[in-house]
Amino acid sequence: MRRSIVVMAAVIALTAVPLAARVGAATGHTVYLPILLVAGGGPPPATDMPSEAPTASATPLPSATPSASPTRPAPPTATPPGEASEVALDRLVDLINAERATHGLPAVARNDLLDEAARQHSEDMASHDLFDHMGSDGSTADERLDRVGYVWSSCGEIIAAGYPSPDGAVDGWMHSPGHRAIILTPGFTEIGVGYAYGGDSAYGHYWTADLAAPASAPVAAPAR
Repeated sequence: MRRSIVVMAAVIALTAVPLAARVGAATGHTVYLPILLVAGGGPPPATDMPSEAPTASATPLPSATPSASPTRPAPPTATPPGEASEVALDRLVDLINAERATHGLPAVARNDLLDEAARQHSEDMASHDLFDHMGSDGSTADERLDRVGYVWSSCGEIIAAGYPSPDGAVDGWMHSPGHRAIILTPGFTEIGVGYAYGGDSAYGHYWTADLAAPASAPVAAPAR
C-alpha cells in the first residue's frame, strides 16, 4: 500500500522569508518538505513562495540545499496559555474547521493519537529550542505518527512558532500557500494538535497540527 506524506514547513510571525526547499522520497512514500518560513523585522527578500502547493507523486524528486539561515526574533513577552492551553487547542481546531467549512470541506475530527504526536513535537521544540519538522531525536513527522500507533494512509504536519494565540497561528498558516493546502486537503479526516511554551527558547510558543487520513481511507492530494 502506498502512503503519501505531505510535510509542510513552519511559520514564525508574519513576514515570510524562504529558508529552504528540500524534497526527498522514501520507498513507497512521497515526502514533501518545502519552504520554511521565518519572520524577522525587515521586508521579505526577492525570492517568493511557490505559487501552488505540490501534488503527491510517487516519483523521487531531487533535494536542494538551504538557501539562507533563519532570523531569530526576540523572545516573545506574552504570557503563555498555561492552564488554558487545552482551551487554546480546542480553539485551534475550531479555527481550522471554520476555514475548511468556508471552502466547502467537512470538518476534521480530533484524534487522541494524533494529539499525542503533535503534543510531543511541540514539547520537543520548546524544550530543545528547536523549530523544525525533524525532532531532536532525528524523528520525522510520519515516524512520530507511527510511534504513537496511528495507522495512516496520508498525513501532513504544519508547525508555527512565536504566536501567543491560536488565532495568530492559523492566520499565519492560511496566508502561506503550502500550509493552506494542508489545511484544505479534502481527504484529511482527522487532526491532532499540540502546544508548548518554552520560556528560555527563541520563540516561546510552539504549535503543531497533524492532519491525516487513516489507513482505511483513500490517499488524497493537497488542495490547490
